[in-house]
Amino acid sequence: MSFFEKLKSYKLIFLIVILAALGQMTQTMYVPSINLMSIYFDTLPSNLAIVMAVYMIPYGFSQFIYGPLSDIYGRKNIILISLIIFLVGTALAVCTSDFDLFLLGTFIQGIGIGSSGAMVRTVPRDKYSGFELRKANSIASMGLVICPLLGPLLGSFLSTIFPWQSSYIFLLCMCVVVYILMQTSFDETLPVELRKKENIIRKYKDVLLNKEFSTFLLCILATCSGLAIYEAEAGILLGSTLHFKPAEVSILFIIPLPGFLIGSWLAGKCHTKKVLIS
Repeated sequence: MSFFEKLKSYKLIFLIVILAALGQMTQTMYVPSINLMSIYFDTLPSNLAIVMAVYMIPYGFSQFIYGPLSDIYGRKNIILISLIIFLVGTALAVCTSDFDLFLLGTFIQGIGIGSSGAMVRTVPRDKYSGFELRKANSIASMGLVICPLLGPLLGSFLSTIFPWQSSYIFLLCMCVVVYILMQTSFDETLPVELRKKENIIRKYKDVLLNKEFSTFLLCILATCSGLAIYEAEAGILLGSTLHFKPAEVSILFIIPLPGFLIGSWLAGKCHTKKVLIS
């Protein structure tokens, strides 16, 4: 691979990582602002725990839709449409003073940016295979780990200086930047001749009945569920119950970061002839 081809491949990884980063940071960026948000919406801090669920449920389930749609209409088209949906949801979350409408905006955010979870694994498969695919996935995994943990750090900085809405304004601006980058710099990875229409229900049935896949899926679900519960409850426990400052909450969030980074880096360095299920 020539030098310019390597640069082009790194550009692709960078684009899908920042796309995934937008979704991951939305998940946790508001955590240090929970106390401020509870005052603004005149509700108990414990009620803010629902924000995580309202975001994560559509974020997760929409990926089952974005994946097959991208097989039919292409990756780029689906990404751009999903970013517009996320933009609408974020704008609603920023502008409203009603908690129910804020939750609606959060729900729309999850529906929109769910494409990032699907594309961060799908796009590399379009361009890489074997060791190069594992390497690309390990880099993407580092981005997926860093962003939800660094999100509260940035959120605490913004909420210390500005109102709590500043975190969502940041996400709004970031979405615009990501949209422009995807529109101008992302090259479609699934050519028209390779796109196919398949029976989605039958396709998922075949996959879910695979025992090996189901075993890995249960492990991932258990891990991600534990992480989501921690992210949802830690901000309330540390901020409202233990009265930690936003900066202190964010620091506690990033303590596990080195371990995750080392694990992802080692996975990318693994030279093995055995085929791995990514």
